[in-house]
Amino acid sequence: MQNLRVDRKTTARRNLFVCCFKLERQDSLMYYQSTLLVKIITLRVILFFTLKPYTRRLYASRCIPYRQIKVLLIFFLVLSSVLWMTTFGYLISLSLVRVFQKKNPAKNETLPKIAVVVPTLNEEGLISGKLRNLETSDYPDESMQIFVIDGGSTDKTIDTVKQEINGKKNTELICLAESKAKPDQINYVLQNLDYEIIVFTDADGRLEPSCLKELVTCLISDSSVSVMGAFIHPETPFLEERLYWSFINQLWWLEGEVFSSACVSAVCHACRRKHVLPLASDALADDINIALSAAAKGLRVRTCPNARASEIRVPFTKNEFMKFRQLRGKNYLVELKRSSKLKKAPLRWRLTLLLKLWHLKVTPKAIPLFVFSAISLLFSRYHFYPIFMIVIFMLPISFSLLKWNKDDFIKKKWRVLWAAVRLPFLTIMPMLTLNKTKRSRFYMRG
Repeated sequence: MQNLRVDRKTTARRNLFVCCFKLERQDSLMYYQSTLLVKIITLRVILFFTLKPYTRRLYASRCIPYRQIKVLLIFFLVLSSVLWMTTFGYLISLSLVRVFQKKNPAKNETLPKIAVVVPTLNEEGLISGKLRNLETSDYPDESMQIFVIDGGSTDKTIDTVKQEINGKKNTELICLAESKAKPDQINYVLQNLDYEIIVFTDADGRLEPSCLKELVTCLISDSSVSVMGAFIHPETPFLEERLYWSFINQLWWLEGEVFSSACVSAVCHACRRKHVLPLASDALADDINIALSAAAKGLRVRTCPNARASEIRVPFTKNEFMKFRQLRGKNYLVELKRSSKLKKAPLRWRLTLLLKLWHLKVTPKAIPLFVFSAISLLFSRYHFYPIFMIVIFMLPISFSLLKWNKDDFIKKKWRVLWAAVRLPFLTIMPMLTLNKTKRSRFYMRG
């Protein structure tokens, strides 16, 4: 009997110990679950105020219904493919066509007499340096006549020009008191100057000594070319602006070689006077207007890589860059819409015009959709696809950076990479508000 009582006590103690152990285990499990629940709730609260509703539910549950994720995946793949083909695919296609094109050797012809026209309006601080820069040109003095066309300056621009041209036979000042805008100055030149080739260059442009000779040589070597532009380099430490112009120079050169429908900058471009149409009095971007109207007539518009010019009135900060891209993009869009009304234009011109309108109006709105859908897919079972597409987009950028100013890239490697990452966003954000920006004439070309 005593042994039986001891066994019962031992069994009762053992059962009590097991019960307490189970309770402790349950308590620890409940504590773990409660802490996990608190973390999840905290994360959901943070996501509620940071992400959009669809992305919140997606991240919190780590999965979304099969049909919805399939639709989102298809939308992302189609959108990313279209964006890549209309940007990097377009550039690569132009490059491949250029490789297989027949290259016409440049003809050694006698340099003709040219008129170098500098339109001015309150350029007191720049015109003196501009005229001295033109004196360094290696173009023969007897074949070059410089015309400063003033559109009614109210500062000391006219007095400064008179002091600079004192005793110089190849420089002349023409004052247009009734000029309302820069198109009036250009139209006066086209109607009154008896020169076959005219070079337009802004007061904020600085030309390399060989720029005029290279520009005119490229123009006269092909009788079908009506407008020839120079490669532009911005004089600024702001890397995003320099990368932007590096891309634009390459794009315009390829479009000119393949489609003969390049754009040019007012910093420096040459044209055949008889081929250029008079500008509309309300033209906001004279350089784009000249190039588009000439290409619409079936004439060739190209750029010359050996003709180099610098622009000194350029953005130096992020805010200046975005403001300038917005104003310039608005004026550019107005000129594109104006040119789209021209009739009997060649097919290659209409194709390039359509792509330019796409880049200005559709691409800026499509990229935010691309980013949002990529973030959504990153938190789903299809996270591989956005990672793969991001790599596909980064490869052409990385390759182009390797070719961009190798010495500068080695010294500022990480700064250049960061600038390349920021450039698409700094360029696209102003484009989203083009319709809200008032039209304005901008003497700062870019």
